Amino acid sequence: MANHGPNYGLDADLQVKRRVAFDPALEADLKGWIESTTGERLVPSFNEGLKSGVVLCKLVNHYKPGMCKFSTARAAFPMMENIESFLNACRKLGVPVPDLFMTVDLYEAKNINQVHQTLSSLRRILTGTKYTGPTPAPPHAIETTPPPPPPRSTPAVTHTPTPSPSPSTTSSAAAKFCPNCGTKNPGAKFCPNCGTKL
Repeated sequence: MANHGPNYGLDADLQVKRRVAFDPALEADLKGWIESTTGERLVPSFNEGLKSGVVLCKLVNHYKPGMCKFSTARAAFPMMENIESFLNACRKLGVPVPDLFMTVDLYEAKNINQVHQTLSSLRRILTGTKYTGPTPAPPHAIETTPPPPPPRSTPAVTHTPTPSPSPSTTSSAAAKFCPNCGTKNPGAKFCPNCGTKL
């Protein structure tokens, strides 16, 4: 597997989801089917045993002789061509496009769950059997970091204006303005400027 360093952001989230969705029982079931059909051992691990693409092509050729051409060279390019030859054979056999993995999913072990999906679909087509073991966790059960709680909103303070006092409630000590000329007349009964009664 190629070492690309740690994943961050969306890649890290996807890696966590893939790890949670990984089904070791499905992998063991597929491994048993492939090994018993081809006579090849998948060592040291499932993805490393399939990485060259040779075993995958032998698997298809067991059911459809000569359909999948492959090279036994151990260089990167021929190995990836073997994987692509396998994927082309899967397309011809009727594996739905959404079930197909991409070459890097296997070669760089980017998405082994998708490799499982392709092999499960291929097995259904070739043998009529399907996996009946445990299913991976549903998407809503995948643990993710919960989003932070929304900021607490403070209740809106409603400001009710204080009603202005009516002329009848004003005290005599309050300042009065003359309605005729507008002069301020504190405590007077008549406007000193124009003589209007206040």
